[in-house]
Amino acid sequence: MKEVKVGQVWRSIQMKFVITEISKKDKAYVTFITGTNGEKYLSSFNNCFFIAEYPTWQEAVNSKEFNQ
Repeated sequence: MKEVKVGQVWRSIQMKFVITEISKKDKAYVTFITGTNGEKYLSSFNNCFFIAEYPTWQEAVNSKEFNQ
């Protein structure tokens, strides 16, 4: 599995999301393509597809990979 970092764009079966923060409790805070926010356990990334990586989550949210 790829190392999970802030600024990455991923796709789950349901929708795309960007990682905005990593907590110390094995969770990632994410923004979904719908504009809603949520959290995902890092272990759930085994079932997701990595799309792209940006230096900041703001750049990732504004990227063509996220918005297509």
